[in-house]
Amino acid sequence: MATLSTVLTAALALLPLVAAPPQGLVFWLNGLRGASLALAVSSVLLGCAVLVLVRYLLLALLGPRPKPARATP
Repeated sequence: MATLSTVLTAALALLPLVAAPPQGLVFWLNGLRGASLALAVSSVLLGCAVLVLVRYLLLALLGPRPKPARATP
């Protein structure tokens, strides 16, 4: 279950990078080279914020992970 939540949050974090207007990822990569560096940075920051929010939401909905049982000698 932890792997699924990690994959979902990573996909949501990358969403702003792919959906950045007007040409998506190509526009974002061009921004890294010069004119729209602010857009690139804001996309990454927005992605990180979404990642954190979704992880907290999943933690609130699913509860904390159970601790693994220790083996008794």
